Amino acid sequence: DRPLPRLVIVSGAPGTGKTTLAHALAEALHLPLVVRDAIKEGMHVTVDSDDPAERGRFGADAFAVFYDVLGQLLQAGVSVVAEAAFHGERASVDLAPLVDESRAVLIHCKVDEGLAASRYLVRARAGTRHPAHDDAGVAAAMATGDFPWMLYEPPDIDAPCIDVDTTDGYEPDMVSLVGLIKSATER
Repeated sequence: DRPLPRLVIVSGAPGTGKTTLAHALAEALHLPLVVRDAIKEGMHVTVDSDDPAERGRFGADAFAVFYDVLGQLLQAGVSVVAEAAFHGERASVDLAPLVDESRAVLIHCKVDEGLAASRYLVRARAGTRHPAHDDAGVAAAMATGDFPWMLYEPPDIDAPCIDVDTTDGYEPDMVSLVGLIKSATER
């Protein structure tokens, strides 16, 4: 019997710092990282689409591939960090089979909505992400109060949840967080 692989799930609303944290955790834990947005971008690049109006074109398909890749890694005994802007209710169902075949922990990034919106606006103005994310449109929705923040509540899964405040660095800090993750996934 081989031990179950670790699954470190990093969630949070856009602008909460989850992608940055996921990269740091993957490096600190020496694990591969699967990022849902990178999969979505790859789909857009394949069809030469950089139209912000197509923001939702590959959303569901990107999540399907994301979950499939995670499932394959876990079945092969590979521990992994998984990052996405999970819609809590939907993700609760989609993550359940992966949680069942792993030693999972959920890391949920939190920050004041105003700060998340400000970070997102900076990202939109930088123009460094693939245009199909429609960062300008999302930033505008955040600024006008039309953004659905509640969609990004943490998924309800059978795994410990560690909230991380990303207002100024990380609270708990990285060293503590890595220790908490290792502890939570030792079962």
